[in-house]
Amino acid sequence: MSSTLAAPRACHGSEAEPRPPHSGLSATEAGGSRLARPLEEFKTTVVEADRAALKAGGLPDEVASQLSAAVTALPTLVTDVLADADTPQEAATLRARTQAELLPYLLLSHNAERWYAKPRGYAGDFLSIAWIYNNQPAGVGRIGPAVDHGFLQVSACRAVYNRRRLLAEEIGRSCPGNPTGRYGSPAWRATVANCPLWTRAWCTRLA
Repeated sequence: MSSTLAAPRACHGSEAEPRPPHSGLSATEAGGSRLARPLEEFKTTVVEADRAALKAGGLPDEVASQLSAAVTALPTLVTDVLADADTPQEAATLRARTQAELLPYLLLSHNAERWYAKPRGYAGDFLSIAWIYNNQPAGVGRIGPAVDHGFLQVSACRAVYNRRRLLAEEIGRSCPGNPTGRYGSPAWRATVANCPLWTRAWCTRLA
């Protein structure tokens, strides 16, 4: 799952900035140390959000936004730390530690739980993609939907969500009389109606 959600990161090379010394720590220990504080801060955010939800009878919008932002930041943080591992074994150790810390929170998320479980053997199966397109956060308990919203905002999910609109617009532009309206607008649909049958079928499905 981490590889699916991880943000791109530049490879280490001669032009890359040198990594700071680990003060005698192994990469695994240093990576665990780098993860410790952010993970504790994340868990504190989760606890405070749940307390706010209990007190208010529901999760306040501002608190939900803070929790979602904390969730969205996790994949990049984890990817950066794993990239500093010196060996595959050290990376595997860090992944195992991270999973042990974050799995209980991931399982609160409707979407992320499916990505983790991979019921059809692949995190990006048809239903997972359909849920991303639907973009309707859901989850377990008082804070589950906010956690789910955070996962839906990671860059990989936003790319999936946006590609359907971009593809439909590109198909529309290839039709006679380029559309003057936005994707899904009456002008767009009127233009698509003049396209070949296969194009109309795709655009209708995408819209």
